[in-house]
Amino acid sequence: MQSKQCPQCGLHSHKTTIRCDCGYDFQSGQIIYQAACQNCRVEAPTKYVAFYQNIGAFIMRFTESIKDNLCKHCVNEYFWSYTWTTRVSKIGL
Repeated sequence: MQSKQCPQCGLHSHKTTIRCDCGYDFQSGQIIYQAACQNCRVEAPTKYVAFYQNIGAFIMRFTESIKDNLCKHCVNEYFWSYTWTTRVSKIGL
């Protein structure tokens, strides 16, 4: 696979990528922020993510999800929160 490296953050991306995850635009050579994080409203590089949480009870099942463009801080926060709750409910604690 051919890739190109972002001069801003060093991330390797596919050769047809127009914009890096950090906001660097390969065509203009500038950092461009598209939008703010949809959770905390901080203007930072965002990524579309979807997290699902599943909590099973004796008879019922409770589910929750989030699907948004989130900053790195919010992605980590939701990932660990949803992962921990889902894992604990599978163990039965």
